[in-house]
Amino acid sequence: MTDATEAALLGVGVVCGALVSMLTLAGFLWRFAKPWLREQIADPVQVTREHVANSHTSNLRADIDGLVAQLAEVRSTGDDTAKAVARIGGQLDVHLISSAGMEAATNARLAALESRQEQS
Repeated sequence: MTDATEAALLGVGVVCGALVSMLTLAGFLWRFAKPWLREQIADPVQVTREHVANSHTSNLRADIDGLVAQLAEVRSTGDDTAKAVARIGGQLDVHLISSAGMEAATNARLAALESRQEQS
């Protein structure tokens, strides 16, 4: 195996490792985000019930606007994560294509060498 092939394979391994690490991190973050989101949604629902009973001093619309802002922030974070994962996937595809080309060239050279050796 040539140094270039080893470097390409090592690069592919690094990209795959990075992708797996990011997906694992996203999974762990989701574990913590899910209960937090429930808390962020369940508690305001209770506050909304209090608002409907007219035993409140604050405004229901202000609470809803606050929830909308929080949901927009969560959505933005999810969009950024999706873009990063898509970028890493694209880089991985490029490395895999490059590696396949190098492997095909190496196999062709080996076949030519074997053919010459058989003819000798």
